[in-house]
Parts: sequence; structure tokens; C-alpha cells
Amino acid sequence: MSDPSASIPNQILAPADEIAEFCRSIIIKYCEHWPVSESVLAEEFLPFFGLDSFLTFEGVAQFCRSRLRIPVAIANMPGELRGFNGSYGEKREIVIAANHDIPDAKLHTLLHELRELIEHGFQKLGKPIVQNGSDDLEDRAEAFASSVQMSATIKLIPKFMDVAAEIEKKWMRIGAYVLTFAGAIFYCFACASIPRIEDAFAAERLRKLGS
Repeated sequence: MSDPSASIPNQILAPADEIAEFCRSIIIKYCEHWPVSESVLAEEFLPFFGLDSFLTFEGVAQFCRSRLRIPVAIANMPGELRGFNGSYGEKREIVIAANHDIPDAKLHTLLHELRELIEHGFQKLGKPIVQNGSDDLEDRAEAFASSVQMSATIKLIPKFMDVAAEIEKKWMRIGAYVLTFAGAIFYCFACASIPRIEDAFAAERLRKLGS
């Protein structure tokens, strides 16, 4: 018996490139308001890929490996390099530096590198957000990484509020509400501050090396 898949074109049999699909959906939705901001891109990124839980480095790394088919490795890197990404034809990879001054900064770096790969997807579709030769991509990738983490946290607030609402004692219920909002605000502030803190650590190391 002949294999029925033999007559199906290879491009149909091949796994879908979900980064390309995401980029295409953004172009279609925001073509009249181009380029989009990183906060908008982050807001669209989470529901498109079904990321509706608290983000961790391990969780996002596994998402990249299994869903996006992007290998994520951790390796020692020279100097102040925190991460690296590569795109070779249809193959992509991300490498994260093993030495980060702040543990949670690995997640930020991973999202930063992923944003740069997403930009490559926009370029392949002929609709880049960042123009060639511009240094804007680094700043945008930093903003995207922070925005994704903050947006994911804000989307979880209603779930925590529902849990708090089930607490019988009023003073404990009010306390849970306060802790939920305070925790979310603190975490969002920390996400936005990570790049500056990492830069401060790096500058201090360079100062000590030069002294």
C-alpha cells in the first residue's frame, strides 16, 4: 500500500514555524499602526502562545525547546556577555550565560534573546520593527523582556484575588488583597530594574579591574 503522505507537499508535513505565525498575526493586526511598541508585542505574545502562568526561567526554556523548537543552553561566557542567539536558515538557538549577578536575570536574558529571534521573523516577512543598522533592537529587547514578565504577573492578579476572596476571616482576606497587590507591584518594579542592576554590577567589576 502506498504511503498517503507521499503526495503531501513537504511544507505541509513540516512542523509549523510558530514564531513566523506569531509575527504574521502581529503584522496583520497592526499593519496600520506600525511599528508596534514592545508593551503591545508582549501583551500579544502571552495569549498567542498560551502562557498564562507565572513565568520562570525553566518554564520558558522548556517552552522554547518543546514548542518553538529552539534549543536553550547555559554556558560560561566571556566578559559581560549575558546571552547569545543565532538563526541559521530554519534553525535557531539561544545560549544563556551561566554567571548572572541576579538569579532571576536569566529569565530576563532568555526573553531578551527570544525577542531578537522574533525580530528576525519580522525581517523574513519583510516587515521589520527595527530598521537595519539601528541599535534600537537592544533597547527594544530589554523592554520586551520586562514587559512580558510584568504583563504575565498582572494577568495573574485576578486568580490570586479569587483565592483571597475565599478566606473567611475579614482581616485575613483584606491582608491577602493587600499582599497580592503589593507583591505584584514589587515584582513588576524588580522586572523593570533588572537591566539597570545588572549594568551597575558590570560597571563596578570593570572599575575594579581598571583600578
